[in-house]
Amino acid sequence: MIFRESFAFKNSISFFNISFYLCKHTNSPSYILQYKYMKKSLLFLAILSGLAAHTYAQVTVTPEFGFLTTKFSAYTTDNGMRNSLNYDWQIGPRGGIAFDIPIGSKGFSVEPGLFYNSKMIRVVDENSMMRSDLKMSMSNAELPINLKYSWSIREYTGKLFVFATPYVSYSFSGRRTGDITVKQPTVSIKQIDDKINFKSGATQELKPLDYGAYVGFGYQFQMGFQLKMTYGVGMSNLSVVPGASLKSSSMFGLSAGFVLGRKIAGRFY
Repeated sequence: MIFRESFAFKNSISFFNISFYLCKHTNSPSYILQYKYMKKSLLFLAILSGLAAHTYAQVTVTPEFGFLTTKFSAYTTDNGMRNSLNYDWQIGPRGGIAFDIPIGSKGFSVEPGLFYNSKMIRVVDENSMMRSDLKMSMSNAELPINLKYSWSIREYTGKLFVFATPYVSYSFSGRRTGDITVKQPTVSIKQIDDKINFKSGATQELKPLDYGAYVGFGYQFQMGFQLKMTYGVGMSNLSVVPGASLKSSSMFGLSAGFVLGRKIAGRFY
């Protein structure tokens, strides 16, 4: 059988038999019209039930874990002059779960997910009076929606896939750590460890909402294990200072996952 018989489908068949009996043993035009209308409606319901069951059977769930390296870029404006700032790459964890929903039978699918990631910025500043070395870490809940295409390399072995992904994320917490060293007149060191304020208001330090896009590719083995590489760009300005900008301009990620659900040999797993 191509699809599972749903409860609605079974009941619709029984109801169809009763209606057929009534129409067969009565000459009322209203019964005949009702029968024709009912026949079309139940056929449509049966088709929808079959498609829903077939699609549900193909959906897979993939837990993923890996890392995300992020490079932030920024600028400030002083007397009409723009001063650009570039920060070093910083690495943080990324993990979550994705749901692969096939579209047709040509290898296309939509894969929404929910992920956690940690993005970090290291700021080092030094002059004749002082030196500061601070690291800011932001914990984010991320909602990506992969637009995915998959194809088999060789039957019964595995498949390659590529994807493009719009995403939106929200920073629910953040922390600033490090130290500030005062050089003159005497050397003193102050340790820094405090929270980053994302709440709107006079004391807000950064905006919590970010959005952007990823592109990437990966390989899924027949048993369900997969590896995936991504490159992304953040497009939202996180700075709350007028005339300033802070963006996660480049992101690179590597993750491993395992596909749970129905696996079919050949093109789809």
